[in-house]
Amino acid sequence: MNKLLNIFNYWLNQDNFQLVSKLFFLYVVVVMYKVNYANPIIVFPIILLLLFVGLMNKSFLQKPWFWILYALFFTVNLIFGYFVAANHHFVVIYVCWLLAIAAPNRENVLAWNAKVLICLIMLLAVVQKFISIEYMDGSYFALVGYEGKFFVYLDKIIPFDLIPNENMDLIKNEVVKTPLASTEIPLKEPWANYVSFMKAFGWFVLIGELLVGILLFTKWKHFKNITFLLVLIGILLTRQETGFLLVLTTLFIAQLSKEDKKTYLPYYMGFCILCFGLVVSGLGFL
Repeated sequence: MNKLLNIFNYWLNQDNFQLVSKLFFLYVVVVMYKVNYANPIIVFPIILLLLFVGLMNKSFLQKPWFWILYALFFTVNLIFGYFVAANHHFVVIYVCWLLAIAAPNRENVLAWNAKVLICLIMLLAVVQKFISIEYMDGSYFALVGYEGKFFVYLDKIIPFDLIPNENMDLIKNEVVKTPLASTEIPLKEPWANYVSFMKAFGWFVLIGELLVGILLFTKWKHFKNITFLLVLIGILLTRQETGFLLVLTTLFIAQLSKEDKKTYLPYYMGFCILCFGLVVSGLGFL
């Protein structure tokens, strides 16, 4: 217990920039290892150099040029994978630039820009969902569920994937038979009123994202942090978006005030550790 308290005090006594730079460095190390779109022969020596610099001298994590190098590396890397990269891989570039800008000024610059970045992520997600016909009529989430990609972690505890497995077998069989035909494939609902539930869930997600964007700039300490944590847990339970969750949680930590940090840092850190574990073990995705 004393060791746990010492570890917690170690993290708590660091300013937000030190804490976030270390967390994000761990994340980019894993991303560099697992996500590479460019030619490996060219990228490999660059990765080695950046890792060596970061691991051998932690003071480099406080230097703007260090994060600018990472931002440039990820920019070039994502050019080669522009059409297949996940959305949050582009956010990684913005966070690198944020750490480069905040490095000399630390707390205030980091916290404010982290809030703005989270707000933009959430509000742009709301706009994108709102103009998407497939999202608003519930068909997007419905298809995700039909394919067994919803409540993935809950399914490992309480299996309910028999119908999604049947649906996937049906899709594969139809594609093999008529690969170029525009065939309508009747899929089974995992439970009664499934499409209506997914449509309602879509609205719930949209409202949740909008609420996060608004709460960032309020002083309602407990309500906003509990809401943030519930949103993180909700995303984890419904989707395997562990890579996005790591970026989002790091940004939530970056915007914590000193008062909020004392109460809520253990929960955000615990969530980060959980997501790291899922990613490294292969149970999550970057």
